[in-house]
Amino acid sequence: MLLRLLLAAIAINAQSLSVVTISSQGLDLFGPSLDKRSSLPLDAFDSKHHPQHPFLAVSRPSQKIIEFYDSRTMQPSGDTVQAEARELAFTASGDCLIAATPNGLTSVSYAKRTVVTRMTTGFAATSMVVNSARLIAVGDSATKRVRVFRIGETCKLTDSHFNAPVSGQHASDPVGLAVSPNGDHLIALNRSGFIDVYRWRGAALIAAGRVPYPGIANGFGAVFLPDSSRAYVLTNSHLMVLEADRLGALHDMKLRIPIGGQRSQAAPGQRPVATDGRMIYLTTRNSVVALSVERHKIVAETPAGPNPTAIDVSGLWGASAAP
Repeated sequence: MLLRLLLAAIAINAQSLSVVTISSQGLDLFGPSLDKRSSLPLDAFDSKHHPQHPFLAVSRPSQKIIEFYDSRTMQPSGDTVQAEARELAFTASGDCLIAATPNGLTSVSYAKRTVVTRMTTGFAATSMVVNSARLIAVGDSATKRVRVFRIGETCKLTDSHFNAPVSGQHASDPVGLAVSPNGDHLIALNRSGFIDVYRWRGAALIAAGRVPYPGIANGFGAVFLPDSSRAYVLTNSHLMVLEADRLGALHDMKLRIPIGGQRSQAAPGQRPVATDGRMIYLTTRNSVVALSVERHKIVAETPAGPNPTAIDVSGLWGASAAP
């Protein structure tokens, strides 16, 4: 009986992967081996796992709300926040939830489930990430810059007034951002030939070089391993890998991991790449894929609805990288 209870507890608290499928308006929950656990018909835009507790925050911009779900049962917790949120991000401790809105940023106290700050920036974020030092980096395609905001201890947002230009000139540049968990690096993905690399200096972003895409590839999304040693960049035909050297600079490893076939037509979306340190999870036109970090090989794939875009995995901040 005790063993059965232990196994049940392990199953309830097992790692999970959430995927939003925009075209079919669904939120799906998978296990780390991509076994499908549950599905909700939901007009969601993004979902993020709380880093400490088994809950999901889900943005539903058409309803102008953020909802919270128990990731073990996929039942709503009963808490909602009134906000026209799109992309979401938790702080590392999980005390604050940050939402990108059509014209600014909103911060939410997770404990109280209440809005702390509604900030009008005048632009819609093309991408948004939160680093370990409680700084928000937001892509602004109108001015081709990455703008930085601070998160206070009470979840109050303030403008740092630091920003950095990106090299891309496409209408949606910068299309994606990724931040290293150790707070050292930020990369900005463009559709104009380059990946911009920055180093954090407090709230300032210092340009630290550009990495060209191979051929005519374009970047859709990226994620750093939990130990910050590598970044995996999803392009329209493969994953490319950036590695940090002993001095902390990021370099292209010249490693191209093919996605292959119809999967090469990966649909762009918000945060379409996630990792638990052992696997890289990504979405394609109609599937979810798991790639082994150790083997650099796709080890699992499962069908998904048309255009699955937003993807997130529980335990991202606490995971250990593969040996």
